[in-house]
Amino acid sequence: TLNELASHLIDISLQNESQYLLNHKNHLTLLDRFILKDNPQFMDSYQEKYQKYALKLKELNELKNKTISQDEIEFLKFKYQELKDYNYTIEDEQELVSEYKSLESLAKNSKAFEQIIDYLDNDYSGTSTNFYAAISHLSQLVNNQKLEDYYDKFNSLYLDLVDLIDSFKKDFSTSELDFSRMDYLSNEITRINRLKRKYNVDDLLSYKARLEKQIDELENYEVNIEILEKEVNKLLADALKEADKIHQIRLDASGKLSLMVKKELEDLYLKDASFSIQFVKLDSLNSTGYDDISFYMSANKGVPERPLIKVASGGETSRIMLGLKAIFTSLADIDTIIFDEIDSGVSGKVALAMGKKMQSIATNQQVLAITHLPQVAAMSDNHFYISKINQERKTKTIVKKLDEKEKVLEVARLLSGDKISDTFINSAKELIALK
Repeated sequence: TLNELASHLIDISLQNESQYLLNHKNHLTLLDRFILKDNPQFMDSYQEKYQKYALKLKELNELKNKTISQDEIEFLKFKYQELKDYNYTIEDEQELVSEYKSLESLAKNSKAFEQIIDYLDNDYSGTSTNFYAAISHLSQLVNNQKLEDYYDKFNSLYLDLVDLIDSFKKDFSTSELDFSRMDYLSNEITRINRLKRKYNVDDLLSYKARLEKQIDELENYEVNIEILEKEVNKLLADALKEADKIHQIRLDASGKLSLMVKKELEDLYLKDASFSIQFVKLDSLNSTGYDDISFYMSANKGVPERPLIKVASGGETSRIMLGLKAIFTSLADIDTIIFDEIDSGVSGKVALAMGKKMQSIATNQQVLAITHLPQVAAMSDNHFYISKINQERKTKTIVKKLDEKEKVLEVARLLSGDKISDTFINSAKELIALK
């Protein structure tokens, strides 16, 4: 699992190995990512139509795989019959419960409500009666602005009080208590809960609709299959039209990508190399269309192109893989590349070209290169020298980061061997200056 995850984060290139470039399964993804740079929506229309087709095809297959049983049909009808007249939505059920609780509360506290209403609205001793009597007396005494202000305020309060009492009586008067309605609501709520427990569902109306659909599917099995097959064929035709467009876009892009790869290989002195993308049409559509592609190449003139994984075992492997990575590492969304002596077996101008190519790749990804070639080491931004020492009967590995002066001496040592002369130091400085 770790190995599978790591392949999406780090690419380790040994002399004859590269995880993602040699894996044929990744080639279509790399081509599509190349296309996406300039045409980010090129798959959108196909994906939409393919999803519709795939969902309808799944529905058809599920129906075809169903075993038709008359007993099953009768059992479904029995359940449906019990729910035939059921028309409560979830919201309706909640309103029934809310109304019942309100009436139940009114019934429980009816005596208390009657007493409260009597306190508020008794014709002889109620609050509103006494309040009205007080205002009437006050109206007879009004003879200045201050008393008039009080009268207006009390009168306003009285009108508000009367409205409030009327509302309270409307909501909580026992005259509004309908016991037959309470019985009806109680029976309905009990019936709803019983049916939910019986069928183990929360939404009986949706369950009823599913039963109706199942009965229809089973009773009209052949007809429904025929209808679904027509729908599937129509959606397939729509998806195939889009797949044809995707195929043509890929064909056009494959030519451009092949030219780019050839240019990278020429930079590494593989001027006779050829590269192409071979297409195979799949028997059925998938989420990417109907294309299955493979990278093919030949390193030498007159040699037929072969799948990349077979060519990558030849003598030009190092340059082939490096040339390909110059393009494909950015497309693969890999952040770190490790070149473990990928430059083995080359020297001179080819080694320098490989060093510059690694430097070019490092503008977009982090590159770690293990090398014994001065041409490659000279191109680095940071140089680490790795050595082993025997200490206390144990071998220890030492990693030391070199400064600029130490880097010059190390490149000179790689050029000359153990004896470093001024000539080799100057050559090292010239080589580093080429970076």
